[in-house]
Amino acid sequence: MRRASAFSVRRGKRKELAIGFFDLAGSTARKLRLGHLEGLRAMSVHNETCGQIGRLFEGEVIKTLGDGVLMIFADPLEAVLASANIKFGLAKFAKLSTKIGLTAGLVETVKIGSRRDVLGLAVDRCSRLESLASAGQILIDGPLFDAVRSFLKDYAMIRISAPTIRALAGIGETEVREVLVEPVRGSLLRSSKEAFQLNEGGRLPLSEKVAFLEGTTSEIIEMGVGLSTFASYFHKFDKALFKEPVRRLIRRGVSFKCLAIDPRSSAAKAYCHDRQEQHYLRDAKIAMDQLRSVRDEFVQEKLSGSFEFYTHSHVPYFHGMCSDIGYDQPSRHGRMIVSNYLFATKRADSPVMRFSARSNPKLFETYWKSVRALLRTSSRRW
Repeated sequence: MRRASAFSVRRGKRKELAIGFFDLAGSTARKLRLGHLEGLRAMSVHNETCGQIGRLFEGEVIKTLGDGVLMIFADPLEAVLASANIKFGLAKFAKLSTKIGLTAGLVETVKIGSRRDVLGLAVDRCSRLESLASAGQILIDGPLFDAVRSFLKDYAMIRISAPTIRALAGIGETEVREVLVEPVRGSLLRSSKEAFQLNEGGRLPLSEKVAFLEGTTSEIIEMGVGLSTFASYFHKFDKALFKEPVRRLIRRGVSFKCLAIDPRSSAAKAYCHDRQEQHYLRDAKIAMDQLRSVRDEFVQEKLSGSFEFYTHSHVPYFHGMCSDIGYDQPSRHGRMIVSNYLFATKRADSPVMRFSARSNPKLFETYWKSVRALLRTSSRRW
């Protein structure tokens, strides 16, 4: 009788990928200075942040190595942008520093039991680059530089240092460059693709909505039925989670427009009657008052931007969060989060789409026309 093996190795395809090692700088010293538990907390925050930001740029975590993360990216430019965001995100929000090594090359995926891994000289080269980096440095080699050099001309805030030749253990002499990044107005860089994403489970976590707002330069439009959930973000959560990020945007001159149905309109009454949510008209009025108190607070602070509220009398079709979508015509930098309202389905359970003018230009233009038409036929309340 043939015995089943508890251990197996399966080889996968070979692919040209960008590989990144992200290592928490000074973790050993931190454990000695602050204690083992504090060191473990820092490691957890570091690895989780790398994974969350990396996924926004189509990165995939292959494995964590204590206080480090190995990730792969299908696009070398996305790897560079993700690394810049990880570096500044950790420094700004967690007061942590990371060391990053990036390269591009041929790797082979393998599955060892239930664990997935990648093998190849490029992985070893990436590890050596990370070991060479100092705290806060992003180091790349010749192959990755050649892959991104022309695309980086679109990013004035990114500079690449002159090359130096360094001897990497087991690799030999290698051309090494440092990626130098200045964040735009203190915000994070966006993905060059802003790939279409579908969240089948419904409403996005608050942290993902905040991440979506980062990088907005001119206008945000938040539209829904009564915006009661949106209003709760300001009143039911710690202000650092949502109110402060919104305040920072308005301080930089961003116009924040809230767009809801007029609770006095016949469309609102018909909508709530059809959904058997008569209480929602009362909730919508409460939300409007709550958001007005937020607006009054921002006005007293004399911030550069604005916090505005509009109402319309149309039957609600979808919820939307829009960033820099353009006024007279669709902006190629615009992004949207959209959730269509479905009959006999809770609004919070309706699937959510995330897309941009770059990832889905036709889809973006279709929703852009609807949002702009809705704003044109709305009345500003304050």
